Amino acid sequence: MAQFLNANGLPTDLCDDDWHWFAFLTAYAGVIEDGSLTCQGPGSLKIVNKVTFTKGQPTMANGHVPFCITWEIQLKDGRRCAIDVEAPADRSLIASGFHLR
Repeated sequence: MAQFLNANGLPTDLCDDDWHWFAFLTAYAGVIEDGSLTCQGPGSLKIVNKVTFTKGQPTMANGHVPFCITWEIQLKDGRRCAIDVEAPADRSLIASGFHLR
């Protein structure tokens, strides 16, 4: 994210400070709470067709976001990968539940 912001001449405070990052993460979670967000583009990535972010299972009470964010990654070879990510207040991001189908 910092590289993207920097490359486009935008401030990187979002990535440089935990408080700003978690505020962004909370706002981002609100976008997908009632739906999903999909990123895709032909030829933009070598092995990935698209990535969809959705609201996952509830997390621990002290999380920056009250639910996991599930990343569903569709690979170009037809396989799918799912990862659950959560953001507890006292630790860095945690990824779990990695599944490759």
